[in-house]
Amino acid sequence: MDDSTNAPTAAVGDVVLCHDAAYRDNLKLPAELGIVLDARKDRAKVFFPNSGGEPWIPVPMLARVRAPVGHPDVPPWMQRAWFLAGSLDMQFMEVTHVGADGCALRLFHGEAELDHFDRLRDGLGDELRYWRLLPAGMHKMESAVAFAARARPDAPHPLPRAQE
Repeated sequence: MDDSTNAPTAAVGDVVLCHDAAYRDNLKLPAELGIVLDARKDRAKVFFPNSGGEPWIPVPMLARVRAPVGHPDVPPWMQRAWFLAGSLDMQFMEVTHVGADGCALRLFHGEAELDHFDRLRDGLGDELRYWRLLPAGMHKMESAVAFAARARPDAPHPLPRAQE
């Protein structure tokens, strides 16, 4: 019998909270929202912005914010990271900078057509500072993206990914 359909999962870019207070206290995890940087079947690597930590946390300990865009507790930079991760065939990501001056990410993902990247850039609009696209192996790409996210009513939602 396959229970995988009922098993909790995590995906790169998910905005999450470690919901178990005892587990958080035991590992000295902050009681704040984080973003999933890498995901395995049973655990996820989560970035917590205030502590700067990136612990691996068992997936059942995580509660996902289902609709981060427009959610008052989710910072705009996290909403944009969720948008980008949900729009690409993500493998993992790195948060290289978060501050008052903006956010910088390294996104490692599968191939995508150039018009898809154009739509992503359009979604970020004038928040985008730069986007550098590099090959990262066979059928893999690295995007270095910097943006200065702000609260806005037309915040982007993930784009459908191109099917092979």
